[in-house]
Amino acid sequence: MLLVDDVEVNRASLGAIFEDEYEIVEAQDGYAAIRELQKQKVDIVILDLFMPGLDGTEVLKWMKAESEYRHIPVIVKTAIDENTESEILEAGADDFIFSPCNPAIIKNRVKNIAQKYIYEHELLYRQVEKERYLRCIRDEFTMEMFWIICESLEDMISFSKAALEEQDFGKIQETLQTFCNSGEQMKALLSDVSEIYKIGQEEGECAQKVFSVRKLAEKLSKQTFTNEEGKTVKVVFEEIEQKCEYLLGDVEHIEQIWIKLLTVACAKEDREKAVKTMFSVRQSEERQAVLEISVEAAGRIEMDETQYLITKSMIKMLQGISRREEKEKTIFYVKLPLKKAKIPVAECRDFRTMRVLSVGEEEIYRDYYATIFSRLGLQFDVVEKEEEALRLLKLAYQNGESYDVCFVNWQMEKTGASDFVEKVRNQYDRDTVLLVCLSNDKETLEAEMKRAGADYVIVKPVFQSTVYQLLTDICQK
Repeated sequence: MLLVDDVEVNRASLGAIFEDEYEIVEAQDGYAAIRELQKQKVDIVILDLFMPGLDGTEVLKWMKAESEYRHIPVIVKTAIDENTESEILEAGADDFIFSPCNPAIIKNRVKNIAQKYIYEHELLYRQVEKERYLRCIRDEFTMEMFWIICESLEDMISFSKAALEEQDFGKIQETLQTFCNSGEQMKALLSDVSEIYKIGQEEGECAQKVFSVRKLAEKLSKQTFTNEEGKTVKVVFEEIEQKCEYLLGDVEHIEQIWIKLLTVACAKEDREKAVKTMFSVRQSEERQAVLEISVEAAGRIEMDETQYLITKSMIKMLQGISRREEKEKTIFYVKLPLKKAKIPVAECRDFRTMRVLSVGEEEIYRDYYATIFSRLGLQFDVVEKEEEALRLLKLAYQNGESYDVCFVNWQMEKTGASDFVEKVRNQYDRDTVLLVCLSNDKETLEAEMKRAGADYVIVKPVFQSTVYQLLTDICQK
């Protein structure tokens, strides 16, 4: 912790408060503060605003202009008026402590900022590690695919040259047919390759969905799988264990992996015999779960090198593991780490299980809605700004604890409610979050609100009985 203050007794008193938690570094003016920042690693700064020479405002502006230091949280210590507070916030201050100030309040403010700083850096670190992991897998996969495609093209070219040299028109015709078949295979192959590159690239979008493994299995059980002779092969689905009903994950690619394994298993199977696939969901940690899938065939499962590479890469990119066991039977095992999720809003049967977000600029309405939600026993958050609402929606969704209903005040001056509603609806479907728009002029604006993505429109002022009836109706659908 860097303490910057021109008064020695102030530095000493602050140092005494934090000496058990931080290694303390002191600077008596702005120039000394910059030297200390350049000399050693600093995690947090408490900065006096008014100092002779280079004052705190200039130090703050310098830090935020330098990429090496702009991430360091800065808490300004001073007695300031409203105008100065606005200026310091614009310069990049993270919080204020006022002089004189209760030591307990100072500790709590610093603790809150430090926790936010640590949390954001952990998120950033995890994101960087994930991107590095995905990049390594893609690089390995790309090189493998490059050599496979090169070998296929070399075979096609050499076969064509031989046919032309022999001037064998029958062979030339055969070559053209081979080219057509290879072209179709190449097209399918490149489609699979594109799927590999989609995984992990949906920044800002919801590639992950809340889903039920049991319902996914029911969906696949209705699909027809055939052997090489075109005859339908029976597939038996068996649920071993389901510790939690709903999971959060990339269900589209999970479904593709499962289908690929079943398709390969059925290809060599006799129609009189059944391919067996088992699935289970086991709990690993408080919010984590592991999906286990196995596909078992009586005969030998033959997966060509390319398809095996694609399937294995998909599993690895979802941070899963796979193995193949060949004894009397051939069995593919897949384990995928996923997050546990709450019941989707489309299946809520008790509104008291719902989580609600309210967005609006007027403080009086925010307090009023908070009172209503509290009386109804709902878990809720009330925010003013669009950016904060979008951040909370995304964070809650990624943690598997998504909001079920979002109330939006349509008459917002600073933020266009229409743009906000469209952003939410483009990112989250109606099974994930329902949008309720509030307006003084329902008759005139209802069509506009529905076009933007609103599911329900209610008239202001909103009463507790109205919210109760709305949530009850949602649960009864």
